[in-house]
Amino acid sequence: MGRREPDMCALTMRWAGCVIPRISGFEYLPEGYFEYDFAGIKGAPIKVMAGPPMKPPRFHLGLPLCAASIWSDLETVGVIGVSGVWQHVSQLMTLVAIKQRYAGHANRAALIAAAHSYMGWFVIIVDDDVDPSNLADVIWGATTRCEPSDQIDIVRNAWSSALDPRIPEDAKRAGIASQSKLIIEAVRPFTWKDSYPTTSSLTSDEAREIEAKWGGAHERGGQVKRVRRQLHGTGASR
Repeated sequence: MGRREPDMCALTMRWAGCVIPRISGFEYLPEGYFEYDFAGIKGAPIKVMAGPPMKPPRFHLGLPLCAASIWSDLETVGVIGVSGVWQHVSQLMTLVAIKQRYAGHANRAALIAAAHSYMGWFVIIVDDDVDPSNLADVIWGATTRCEPSDQIDIVRNAWSSALDPRIPEDAKRAGIASQSKLIIEAVRPFTWKDSYPTTSSLTSDEAREIEAKWGGAHERGGQVKRVRRQLHGTGASR
């Protein structure tokens, strides 16, 4: 099928799952065009930028609007203890923070979040002391609490879209618009979470005390080195 140019009513949309979540059907066309059928009304071909979002910090508006609906979905089906939901890189990565209440809590939250993560590739569950909006926090939680052989899983043939740039073109033309999702449970093991090694960190008062005592040590050390070099005729510091 050859390329079809859109008429004046055609729209141009950014690649983002929450932009067109309720389109009831479409006909795939080459080069990013498709026919849409909204509420039974046939529309003009729409041009969609079917490629990965731009690199940070320009990849989306900065507001994870679809994360709010996932949080609502989790609570609707009875997942308790949710303290935060966030998405990074548009909605390709979903983060859910929970306060664990029972064995299997993290796995249940992960599977439900994955089922509602439109076109998402990664779902990561973290404890409630980890900020899901902070990737540094998330990586810290994953590297200190996740046992890969027990807490990583893959859901295959999951909900996606023909807009997904990773789905091969021949699969899209055949009507296949599904993908796998990686699930990471970056949480303390529930059966011994209370005896899990505590996080080592300084209190604010301890940090201020150390800074007051040693904050100028580097500068003082540099001054001593310069004096010693001058006394030994080595010239000014480098």
